[in-house]
Amino acid sequence: MIRNRLHNHLIKTVSYDKDTKTMVVELTQGNVVKYSPVPYELYSTLANSRFPEKVYRHRVMNVMPVITGESE
Repeated sequence: MIRNRLHNHLIKTVSYDKDTKTMVVELTQGNVVKYSPVPYELYSTLANSRFPEKVYRHRVMNVMPVITGESE
């Protein structure tokens, strides 16, 4: 699993598992949200963006399927 720490007031870390195409977003409030399937390109865009919160709000949150019933 690939994991990146972001310096953002909303997103603490973002991780990606290539085998399952699962992206895990840890928010600064302590919430952990898992999304799958997520293309690697979207993970890379979020992890490397100058504005990761904008990418998250427009391309991930309420757009990508959420995995429920699991905790990190």
